[in-house]
Amino acid sequence: MKFPDGIRLARQGDEQRLFAIFCVAHAEQGYGTMDEDVVRGKIALGCQGKGVIIGLVDGPERIEAVIGLTTEKPWYCANVKENWYSTDLLIYVHPLHRRSRHARKLFRFAEWFENETKIPMILGLMPKDDFEEKERLFERHAKKVGVLYKIGSHGGALGTS
Repeated sequence: MKFPDGIRLARQGDEQRLFAIFCVAHAEQGYGTMDEDVVRGKIALGCQGKGVIIGLVDGPERIEAVIGLTTEKPWYCANVKENWYSTDLLIYVHPLHRRSRHARKLFRFAEWFENETKIPMILGLMPKDDFEEKERLFERHAKKVGVLYKIGSHGGALGTS
């Protein structure tokens, strides 16, 4: 599979612009209090290609869409290749660019990365708003393999309004 059109890998020099869109993404769909040092650290790793990969759709005024990917394994699994999977740090299209084809580019990037690494890709969906709409978007590009549930009414970091 060829590298997807309209997207590029993050590189050194992108850090500030990436941090800006990560902040917009957190304000809209993040839970809890953002730790700027952790976010900047993940961005730095992505810009250096060290354990994090970031694909972005660049625009003249801002980064218009971004996907950050990393690899994980279930905590109870042995450290062997077949137990690892890739997952997202974020998948986000800036609000001013939602009527674009950028989301499709991000999903194609995830598919490309899975094909390149031969590691399964598991993308998460836990939005604060518009769950059904976002679920339909994900279902157009991926197969549902699980779901999360919140029990109780205590807000905290994962509260609902």
